[in-house]
Amino acid sequence: MNRIEAIRAPSKFVPEPHLVVAVDGVPLDVALGVEGQVSSLLGWFHHEPDAAVPWERILPAVGCTGYAPVLICPDDLDLSCSVVMAEVVSEPDVIRWDKLGFDVSPSGGLGAIVRWDPAWGPYRFRRAEYERCLAAFKPPEAEPGTESDR
Repeated sequence: MNRIEAIRAPSKFVPEPHLVVAVDGVPLDVALGVEGQVSSLLGWFHHEPDAAVPWERILPAVGCTGYAPVLICPDDLDLSCSVVMAEVVSEPDVIRWDKLGFDVSPSGGLGAIVRWDPAWGPYRFRRAEYERCLAAFKPPEAEPGTESDR
């Protein structure tokens, strides 16, 4: 079983500490050899609707498999340049990333064609730990009646 957690750390192209996904104590971008890529869960997208895509795919329903963008290029901050995808398999107590690779789909087809890298993964995470990692990236909910709620 692998450990997954959200930690604060700088990255190659973003020197200010920010949340990163760490697997077995190592930032995912470093573990995969794609240093400098940032988590898609940060929501740092130039095109606002793209920010919802990782959340829609990162935790499929139990018994289902999804294809989620997990790392993106910090220069372009979109879902078309150097996107690392994970095949996410959801079981009652375990989340598996059976394969990881680069998305090579035509524009608008994120996850349709992935160049899987046999050297990346597989990873198996305890569901509770995986969900805690995801929760660390969730933006705080606005309090009712606050400015951002109007």
